[in-house]
Amino acid sequence: MPLLSSLSSFLASTFLGCLLLMLLAAAMAAATVYETVAGSEAAMTAFYGSPWFAGLLALLGINLAAGLAGHRASPARRTAFLVTHASVIVVLLGAVMTWGWSIRGQITLAEGTSTDRLVVDQELLRVESETAVIAEVPLPAGASRARTVDLIPSGPPDGSGSRLSVARRLADSRTVERVLQDPASSRPALEVTLEHREESSSVWIFADEADSSGGLPVAYRRIDDQREMARLLGEDTTGPTSAGVLRVECDEQTVERAVEEYMSAAIPLGRSGRAVKVLRYLPHAVVGEDRQVADGGDGPANPAVEVEILGPDGPTRRWVFARFPEFDAMHGREERLPVRLRFIASPTTAPSTPIEILQGPDKRLFARFTTGTREVRIEPLAEGRMVPTPWPELRLGVTRSVEQARLETSIEEVRPPRPDPVPALRLSVTTPQGPREITVRKYAPEHLDIGPRHYRLVYTDRQVPLGFNVALRQFQVRTYPGSSRPRAFESRIAIADPIRGDQPEVVVSMNHPAEHGGYSFFQSGYGGGQDGRPFTSTLSVSWDPGRPVAFAGYLGMIAGMLIGLLRRQTLGSTASTEAASPADGRS
Repeated sequence: MPLLSSLSSFLASTFLGCLLLMLLAAAMAAATVYETVAGSEAAMTAFYGSPWFAGLLALLGINLAAGLAGHRASPARRTAFLVTHASVIVVLLGAVMTWGWSIRGQITLAEGTSTDRLVVDQELLRVESETAVIAEVPLPAGASRARTVDLIPSGPPDGSGSRLSVARRLADSRTVERVLQDPASSRPALEVTLEHREESSSVWIFADEADSSGGLPVAYRRIDDQREMARLLGEDTTGPTSAGVLRVECDEQTVERAVEEYMSAAIPLGRSGRAVKVLRYLPHAVVGEDRQVADGGDGPANPAVEVEILGPDGPTRRWVFARFPEFDAMHGREERLPVRLRFIASPTTAPSTPIEILQGPDKRLFARFTTGTREVRIEPLAEGRMVPTPWPELRLGVTRSVEQARLETSIEEVRPPRPDPVPALRLSVTTPQGPREITVRKYAPEHLDIGPRHYRLVYTDRQVPLGFNVALRQFQVRTYPGSSRPRAFESRIAIADPIRGDQPEVVVSMNHPAEHGGYSFFQSGYGGGQDGRPFTSTLSVSWDPGRPVAFAGYLGMIAGMLIGLLRRQTLGSTASTEAASPADGRS
């Protein structure tokens, strides 16, 4: 009993209350400094959202409650004490309600679009099968604690279940592409480096493909005909300019001729009984809404040929695009043909990029630069040597070459995190065949195959239904007079709510939020509005059941302090009167 009495006295002591208030003040000061260095999210995780900060607040609440229970002041002074201390407890209760049940997030809308969901600050891992969502697993903020998902649907156990768990969260990540030597591959590739002043970028480019792995304006073409190669290098100008080469494979035989030869007459394909003829060549082919191919202009932006295949089973027509060899498969029109077609457009006629690396039959490499004025410049290349380009302070070089290349993609952690990080999850997969790992970047789904089963893993943010629909009617930006610097911006939204009633127009602007259904809408950012793109508006949305409780506590604290102040003034006036009365009597 003496120990409990001492503990009760300590919990109710003014010393403990003052100590807790000083610790909280020091913590909030440190959090303010830390926020300026690491950002608001890091400060929330390290301070305000930490277990030790919540423990300090809980101890303060216990101290106030114990003080109330043990207070023995006179009834007149007790009223102010009870009201003030009880109000502080109510404020802490409101904070607990905010921490446990509030909803905070954002909605981003383009003009003319709407949504009925709110993206909250809660990450989750969604596991999908081919037919349904298996699980949505909430992830702790900033932590790496494991969350396990059973990948086998519920049913009788068969001893072959596979498990998926979160091993670690990466604060920032990037995709890394590596090219490996693969004897089973027939794709040659080059690693190309572009240097601009002190910066350099390296990418792998594959032969006769439209785009490089890094998106740089470089293409790699292999030319099998020596005369064509000489003409492209400007060494032979006697031959006519060709649109390109059409390569036809049939019955293990390959026929490769200039497009003009196929246009003049049908060329037979060995002893197969088939022949190929080119009906049309379009330097800039476009596909309309009716999926018909038409001429889009004179510029060689998207060269294509219409091919007719003649054979025992009748004529068949196909469009073959130089930049999109898998066009039919991409548009769901794939059909097994007796021949394989590949159109390789001539760089002279159809340069797909400003920089083209050409490789002739003798394996020598040349860089062919085409400027905006259509001027062509040729530079010989050798591995490990940089050459100048027509553009100031830009140099190009070939670092490595792989004759049989395979592209391998992996995800690695970035330390320290960049200003705009892309987090990722490193997942551990346990299967009957053994354990393995897979990494999923945020908003970039990954596919996982386990035996005959196929899964889709999505690392994203949780969405919460609003219960009503919000549409962005118009977004406006007001600038300072005579400048383009934004002065204010506002969103005109419409709310469709069949339960609480519609609001055809609500204006949300800086420092002027809107309210509906318990939610508060704040204008927090915007984007777009350039190059003909519509504006997008970002609204911060919050629902806080603890806010009215905390406000009631603030009012109670003010009332308690006013009661104490008035009581002190009353007692002071009474004491002055009593002190003055004897002197008046003696006079």
